[in-house]
Amino acid sequence: MKPKDLAKIESSTSPYSVSLFIRTEKPYPERKDFENHIHRILGRLETCLDESGCPEETKQERLKAVKQELSTLDHKDLLKGIALFVNEHIHHLFKLPVETRDAVVIDELFVIRELLLSVNKTYHYWLLTLSEPSIHLYHGKEDELKEYLEDEFPLVHLIQEAPLERTMSSSAVSAGVRSSASRSAGSTHLPGDYAADQDSYKEEHLKQFFRKAEAVLSNVLEEHPYPLILAGTERNLASFKELSKHHQNAAGFLNGSFNKTSLAELRELATPVIEKHLSGRCACVLEEFQEALGHKKTAQGIQEVWQTVQEGRCKVLMLERDFYSFAGTAEGEMSLDLSVDRSRSSSDCFVPDNLEALIRKTRRMGGEIAFFEPDKLKLYDRVAAILRY
Repeated sequence: MKPKDLAKIESSTSPYSVSLFIRTEKPYPERKDFENHIHRILGRLETCLDESGCPEETKQERLKAVKQELSTLDHKDLLKGIALFVNEHIHHLFKLPVETRDAVVIDELFVIRELLLSVNKTYHYWLLTLSEPSIHLYHGKEDELKEYLEDEFPLVHLIQEAPLERTMSSSAVSAGVRSSASRSAGSTHLPGDYAADQDSYKEEHLKQFFRKAEAVLSNVLEEHPYPLILAGTERNLASFKELSKHHQNAAGFLNGSFNKTSLAELRELATPVIEKHLSGRCACVLEEFQEALGHKKTAQGIQEVWQTVQEGRCKVLMLERDFYSFAGTAEGEMSLDLSVDRSRSSSDCFVPDNLEALIRKTRRMGGEIAFFEPDKLKLYDRVAAILRY
């Protein structure tokens, strides 16, 4: 899933937008079984559109678009869930690597929680191998690693001889320049001497090569901002760090020469680095929460978190991935009425839960969303926040 796809869905607003979620965790032995499941979901969708007051023409348009998208699926090529988003502007289907429930939501906004969970679950990363002859970029996705062959990658460094060397080589025949033997007998290297100039020339060209790599890499990361692992000799890593803005946020480093390293070997080396990086994020958030707790910059429980998010104070929203809340709102939406349970308003149609609203507001205010496994936030009533102030 590309960030621009998520941004497009998150920003889209239209009456009677359809967010459709289908659980596909167990395999379907026959296509007919899958089609029967889809038929039941479509029946629920039609009921929900009717209950929402959707005009007949719009309802038929939504149903037609949903059927067209679902008809493209192969029942043997599914993950754990499907998310389908349809309105007058967007028709987009995603296969999800995370468990979901069969659900239909009709609202002005799409439900994005499952997409964020999917992004969090499916880890992608980049591996950049640095060497003087060439620079290669690899795209990692869980246990797969493939070389990236777009946007000018791989970059090849055409090492040239210095202009001084070419001048001396050509003039030695035509103008009788001293031989290397007579030249070496005279003195040690002087300023402007060939050997010193050659080293300087090659060093400058290597820096230009790395600058080129930095520019091309920046374009790739802007489109796909996955964690980055940098690999190379200590000398090349040091040179690249001097020129690159990306090393400060790198997920990790691999020291060595990897010109002849196979994809399988690179994957074996990169996997523990990226796994440590990903697991460390949740641990870092919990450590940050404990530190903020001492400065009274935290909120715990759905009521407290709701209020601080509405005030724009939430820096990091922390929630367990399977936690939902369907309370009503009070006091101009600044607090929740926990005596109200909106989840029971319809047997077939779901309504966006309170966490969906918290996620959207936090992201809109520049905050971060951190998902945790069930019971990891049990001490904090399953939802918490690190506050800006």
